[in-house]
Amino acid sequence: MVKHSLETRPVDYIKKLCFWGLGSHHPAVLIPEFCSSFYLEPRNGCDRTIVFVHGFSGDAESTWQYFHSLMISDSFFEKTRIIFYDYDSLNTYLDRSVDTFLKFIRFTNTLSIHDDSDHRITMIGHSLGGLIIRKAVILAHKNNEHWLDASTFALVAPAQAGAHVTKVVDEIRLSFRFLRLFTLTAIKNIVILRDLEETSPGILSLAEEVYKYDDQRIKPKSIIVPENETVVLERKLHGDPEYTVIKGRNHGNVTKVKSQQCDFYKELVLNA
Repeated sequence: MVKHSLETRPVDYIKKLCFWGLGSHHPAVLIPEFCSSFYLEPRNGCDRTIVFVHGFSGDAESTWQYFHSLMISDSFFEKTRIIFYDYDSLNTYLDRSVDTFLKFIRFTNTLSIHDDSDHRITMIGHSLGGLIIRKAVILAHKNNEHWLDASTFALVAPAQAGAHVTKVVDEIRLSFRFLRLFTLTAIKNIVILRDLEETSPGILSLAEEVYKYDDQRIKPKSIIVPENETVVLERKLHGDPEYTVIKGRNHGNVTKVKSQQCDFYKELVLNA
């Protein structure tokens, strides 16, 4: 998958960036310390932040696709800082990805002065991104980090119970042409895939810690799953809410919305 910086995207994306300056938010700002992460700052004050975290083999742009433009034209998000977090989801062990994400969340607190007690942060993670968020909030809980008190998170097709790794490998080989030359065994040796096995230490410890630390702050506000899920294991952890099922969607396209009328988009708005 070819990634584009904000300066080198295709022409149509550059045009969108120009128009973004006319909406409720300022033009996108790169956060180069964290891969291709970027954010959209509201023009008329900020009372909350939403952070989108992509999953395995995704990125800050393509995973969420039209969300960038839909949200800035929606009055519901007029005073929301919208952040699209990017990280290396192929070549980094889970624990390191969690540590980096925690650093990123701390960084978001430097974007503006958060003296307003009403300021909230919502994290939304797809697939591996959901797993990273869950482990990050547990670490924050252990560290007594202050931002956790004003935070919530939602999960989309989360890999919190692990994944069907063979299915993941199949998707990788379809998405990345050069990997079709590699054997199944070679692809399975991609470091993060071992962390996504349902019996991996990271997956098992998550379930144990969610049960051990029976704290509402480390439980998701909502879990959204596609009707045709075949990639991740759908298994609730202790205290999880009932799933919201999005009809006719699968693991890869559940976040691909083109209209504010899409079920997934409406569910996000209701729970953000």
